[in-house]
Amino acid sequence: MYTLSSAADHSLLWFGIGGIRALRRGDLKFAAKFGITMAVESGLTNGLIKSAFRRVRPEPETAE
Repeated sequence: MYTLSSAADHSLLWFGIGGIRALRRGDLKFAAKFGITMAVESGLTNGLIKSAFRRVRPEPETAE
């Protein structure tokens, strides 16, 4: 699950899905709107909202 979680960081997974959809449709206007919307959403979520809650992340497990 680490790979999927890592791909979802900062909406990268959604940028990829939106990019593929835009390429399949040949719709650059959709791609631009989608990219701008995702950038704003990512900024709000990762900047303002996450900093408001200041949750402490657990330490990663190390393999021995």
